[in-house]
Amino acid sequence: MLSIHPIAFSTAGLLFALWGPSPWLAASQLIALILAFDRPRIKHSLLFALIGFCVGQIHWHQGLEGTDQRRWILTVAKDTVSTSQRVELDHPLGRVVWRYSNRRWCAGTKLQLEGRLEPPVTQSHHGSIAPYRHRFAKGTIGELKRVRGVTIQQLPSPVALALCQVRQGVSDHLMQVLSARSRHLAHALFLGERLPELRDTQQMLNSLGLTHLIAVSGLHVGLVLGLLILSLRLPCLITPQYRLAGWRLRWIVLAGALVISAWCAWPVGGVRLCVWAAVACFAPHRPLQVTGWVSLAILLGVEPRHGADLGFLLSHGISLALIHAVKARPSALTVPLVATLSSAPILALVGLPVAWLGAAVNLALVPVFSLVLVLAGASLCLSAPIPADHGLNLFLDLAGTLSSASPSPFMSPRWSIATALGVFLMTMALIQRRTNAAILCLSTALFTPPKEPGTRVWMLPIGHGDMALVESQGSQVVIDTGPSKYGVLNHLLPRLERPPELMIISHADQDHIGGAQALCLHHQPRRVWSQSSILGCPRADQTQNLHLKSMTISRLSRADDWVRGRNERSLIVSINANGHRLLFLGDIGMDRELDLAGRFGRATVVKVPHHGSKTSSGLPLIEETQPQIALIGAGPADRFFHPHPAVVDRWRQSGAQVETADRQARCWVLTSGRAGRRCAALAYERQSP
Repeated sequence: MLSIHPIAFSTAGLLFALWGPSPWLAASQLIALILAFDRPRIKHSLLFALIGFCVGQIHWHQGLEGTDQRRWILTVAKDTVSTSQRVELDHPLGRVVWRYSNRRWCAGTKLQLEGRLEPPVTQSHHGSIAPYRHRFAKGTIGELKRVRGVTIQQLPSPVALALCQVRQGVSDHLMQVLSARSRHLAHALFLGERLPELRDTQQMLNSLGLTHLIAVSGLHVGLVLGLLILSLRLPCLITPQYRLAGWRLRWIVLAGALVISAWCAWPVGGVRLCVWAAVACFAPHRPLQVTGWVSLAILLGVEPRHGADLGFLLSHGISLALIHAVKARPSALTVPLVATLSSAPILALVGLPVAWLGAAVNLALVPVFSLVLVLAGASLCLSAPIPADHGLNLFLDLAGTLSSASPSPFMSPRWSIATALGVFLMTMALIQRRTNAAILCLSTALFTPPKEPGTRVWMLPIGHGDMALVESQGSQVVIDTGPSKYGVLNHLLPRLERPPELMIISHADQDHIGGAQALCLHHQPRRVWSQSSILGCPRADQTQNLHLKSMTISRLSRADDWVRGRNERSLIVSINANGHRLLFLGDIGMDRELDLAGRFGRATVVKVPHHGSKTSSGLPLIEETQPQIALIGAGPADRFFHPHPAVVDRWRQSGAQVETADRQARCWVLTSGRAGRRCAALAYERQSP
């Protein structure tokens, strides 16, 4: 029998390479866990784990850096059935995303277009997984902006074009015959397409642990294949000589899997489905867990970056858990209970909420959903859309009622991948009564980067925008929250030990206030300094000065200062800690800098105003502050071309060390009587794939 041992350890090595901390620390943690857990096969375990680790490292380094190229020849990778969908385009080095195309496209169409490639914003971390990187998870290298001059160079093959036109025709039919509420759910169920308009329904299902119902999951595939086999077995009742078994049945199952995947699950779900069906058909005597591990190995071998996709991890994790659980204890309660319990650690690994009533709701609603799905599909095929519309709306009403009555999902502590694997192996070691191995696994799971004494200043990489964190003696202050909740969830929350003492929003531009609601939802700050009210956050505090344990925070811009323009009215803040002074200047320009001249004073750290634009950072400001460190909040290949080279040169000529948080976090430690120095924690961090 095929052993899953090499596959399991090579997969662990690959995931450590993609999502572990710095390479040397990830390799040492992986070797420590192998030494602790599997002594009889240590050589083989180490070999396969290191092979997976090397493969992951190779794919982690692949990508396209920022480029000035304007003209592109790309191929459409996936059909679009709605103009609101983003278009995925194939490039020799990976996949490119194009939003707002205002047209539907068919896979295989070769396009020539002009546009600017904006690379993805990477996550700097020491072992955590970012759940909101789906469009950049499977080898996507950037997003095209300011697209124009689109011309079609080559059409897809006739078969692909015909299939695409049929799918688009079905989409048009669903849009015409179904109500606005149910048509987007029908697109997910019958076409495998999640339109942007489905977002509210998706959030409702997330709160109940029912997200898998709108994915091309085993439930849909099982229903379709079951109906297919049932329809093909009907002739057996009429003609006893006709038999559907053996290889004939296997080929039908494999052909059905290919058809389903070509219709609504290609490429990731389709490849997984076809691999599972092929292994099950050609090796029917293999245990199901071997089938699951073999398909996982094939998929990760073909495209290792699937291991960076949350949907892929959830799907395979739950599938493997169900295979083992159903074989050990078959019961009607097994599937919903195991699916909920097995998804909880993966959701904790990425810092997503877990539904309290997931198992009970799955047990109650999955049979209802299966019946609604079959009846809705049959009524649509029979050109009777009214029952389908009523059935889908009835299911949405039922799910909405349960969602409003259920408690809010709980946020489990966010683990690193080393913590998750260490806890799992420690449990296995305790079951086997191996105390020394359990202690070693526990020490690996509890490892955290060292913290130096003093004040730490973080500038976090969230693209075009500002997000800074100041830490001193257990007190944490957040200055601006970036353009969206994703930066807060992926970069800020893993670094917060508790709710921050203060959140400062310099002004109401989206690239400064966009993540404030997400921060208040998960870690509500005790005080807020802001010029505008923020939904879900405490009321803005109007005090001029705030004294924390070792920090004194002061406003430099007064409420009675009259200036024109939102950028010029930015809240200017000074922080004194450990004999050092930090200045955060928002988005003010040169005119405002002259108005505030004399209030700035000398500073060790200055957050450069307005992302280093050419309309800011005048010589009077630079000469007055004379900082050691100048921090700039700008993204890789920034769409506004920040920072301006002349501004960077002015700060450098003054003796400042200019740091731009474009691709990874920047951190400095300030201690009394010493110049600022980089944090030791940065040595343990790396960028996400």
